[in-house]
Amino acid sequence: MARGSVAVRDGEERAPRGGVPRSTLICIGLPLISTQFSWSVQTAYATTLFKQLGATQRDLSYLRVPGPVTGLFVQPLSGLWTDYSGFRWRPLTVIASTALCASGFVLLPLGETSGSIWTVFAGFCIIDVGFNAADALVRVLVADVTEKERLPLANSVISSALGTGQLLGFVSGAIGDALVRLFGSDASVSSLTFACGVGLGLLVVCDLAFGSACRSKQFPSETLGGSHQPYALLDEESGAEREKRALVERKEVERSKVGDLSTMWRHPWMWKLCLMNGLAWMGWFCFIFFAPDFIGIDVCAGDPHAPKSSEAFKNYEKAQKVFSISSAISSCIMLAFSWAIPTLVSKFGIRRMMAASALMLSAILWCSSLIREGDTTSCVFLFSLIGFPWSMTMSLPYTVVSTLSSESERGRLMGVLNIFVVIPSFVVLSLVGATGLASATILNAGAATAAAAALLFLLVPISSHV
Repeated sequence: MARGSVAVRDGEERAPRGGVPRSTLICIGLPLISTQFSWSVQTAYATTLFKQLGATQRDLSYLRVPGPVTGLFVQPLSGLWTDYSGFRWRPLTVIASTALCASGFVLLPLGETSGSIWTVFAGFCIIDVGFNAADALVRVLVADVTEKERLPLANSVISSALGTGQLLGFVSGAIGDALVRLFGSDASVSSLTFACGVGLGLLVVCDLAFGSACRSKQFPSETLGGSHQPYALLDEESGAEREKRALVERKEVERSKVGDLSTMWRHPWMWKLCLMNGLAWMGWFCFIFFAPDFIGIDVCAGDPHAPKSSEAFKNYEKAQKVFSISSAISSCIMLAFSWAIPTLVSKFGIRRMMAASALMLSAILWCSSLIREGDTTSCVFLFSLIGFPWSMTMSLPYTVVSTLSSESERGRLMGVLNIFVVIPSFVVLSLVGATGLASATILNAGAATAAAAALLFLLVPISSHV
């Protein structure tokens, strides 16, 4: 018998009492692969697709606003719901969230084929709701079934799932474009249809594996703030132990029912984390929203509003492929680097690593101004490096919340953290809507905000424990 395992009646070895095995932890993170795939499709196609359907630079300020709006409301409400409903309902809610992404995968090709900008808009809205809800719920679920000393590993699992989803999404976009060229059909329509079809299949597979893991004997039946009990061990508990466990669970549920999002202000570390992380996210949204357009106009010398048969329009279409290739490489980097993060955190500290993440983002965005027109190779290389800071951004702030919060408020605090991820996107989109700034200028502005975040992470302690 392996050390730390527990023997059950059928002679099999089950998870140790300290938490679930790594294989189960990985399965819990699988829905994020499919939802992040949908995010990748949105990131690669949304800006360029809207412009090709007739949108202007200022139009993007409201066409891209569903993401921030859903993030502002969906993630906090998901946190409130999961705190209220309790641990047992979380897996089912995750699956319901992924189903929304499936609906978006159906709407996007329909809108692209018909040339309806509003059908495409609706598809992206639904995807925004789905992946925002799933992201919040899976993070809470993973924190529930992981003891505190393994939280960096657990969040690395999440980061890896996100990286895998991004990799598959961006690669599908690039492969779809190649297949379209092979068969000689309309690239923008067929490549999107291909990516959405792959996304639907991936979503079904991930949900089946996730559901199977959540019904296994290795999955905890309940959570007690870091003390976990596999289903198979329930029969070994005495009546007094089971009654004590149920009493604690009822108290946790009652606390979550009367709680609200104001819990943030009772934790000074939380609002400091939110403000500094939000400043870094201003840089991220400058990149996410406008890097594809920057590639199409400044690197590929294209024009989204030129006649479709013109060379300028075809050059702009190349942006989606260039961005997908660089993003696929960055996803590989994220996937590999995420497993090194726990070691780096233990060596340098989580606050220094968050500062390093923001500083790297700032440097990459600033260097984009050095790319010459037509130099797509340098563009791919530079933007592929985004995988390093992205892997840290996708795990470290959530590790802080998971470490410093209690189980009864964790869902709400995750939601609050994501509110301050969303608010910067409103700032960026409002700035573009008011000024119509070119994408190259927006990337430089993002470099400045990310640099400011790095400085604050270094100078302002978040907590005595971080």
